[in-house]
Amino acid sequence: MPLVSQNELGGLTEKAWRGLAVDTPVAWGLAKDCNVMVQWLASRGYPFEKDLLDTLSQVRAQPQIAYDNPFDSEVLIAPLHGLIMLDSLMADSSRWKGHIYGINFIIAAMGLLKDATNNARQNDGQGIALCQDNDVLAMWSGSEIQISQSACCDGVYELQSVTDDTGDASDEGAANHANNGITSPSLCSLADSKNDAVIVSQTLWQQLLDYAQNSYVPENEMSRHRGAGAGNIDND
Repeated sequence: MPLVSQNELGGLTEKAWRGLAVDTPVAWGLAKDCNVMVQWLASRGYPFEKDLLDTLSQVRAQPQIAYDNPFDSEVLIAPLHGLIMLDSLMADSSRWKGHIYGINFIIAAMGLLKDATNNARQNDGQGIALCQDNDVLAMWSGSEIQISQSACCDGVYELQSVTDDTGDASDEGAANHANNGITSPSLCSLADSKNDAVIVSQTLWQQLLDYAQNSYVPENEMSRHRGAGAGNIDND
């Protein structure tokens, strides 16, 4: 199985999304979001391969879903729209309910927003709760992410903005913030350890290479004349 750096994995993932549907390529911004989310998951040893392969296959078969607004379609492709969705919910202090594909990428989006607000020292206890059937399955609040021991899979979920004046995530806090009958099962803190290099399956790596290949231009004089490839010196 290939041993790759986080940057290699993220960069190839981004190219794979761009090469997935040549006529209707995934937007650069969404592909870049997946780049950073897959690095976050892989560096922490959190499962991501199945979610990534499944959603790549799904968008390849139905390219339009990468363009549909999840607020209108009630369908969220988490590797593409997860980060922007959570950011939007926090900005508006709102909630969203619908079908989520690639659910583990929601955890990555929580982690990236947590890191960003903590680094900027701007976290005021605001966060996000992932709920299903009146249970909180994952929650970011303050400086901590907590997840349920129950395995999450694709399905109908609710995402909602939460506010914790203490800035701490806890079972009781999750139940209080996500109220209106929503309760919190046993939650445990997500470890924040990181690995610089990650091992990926040959199946995933080859699939990413195959999709990314579609985003490359032919190596010929016409391509170079149009600006493809490196220049004559490093700075041109």
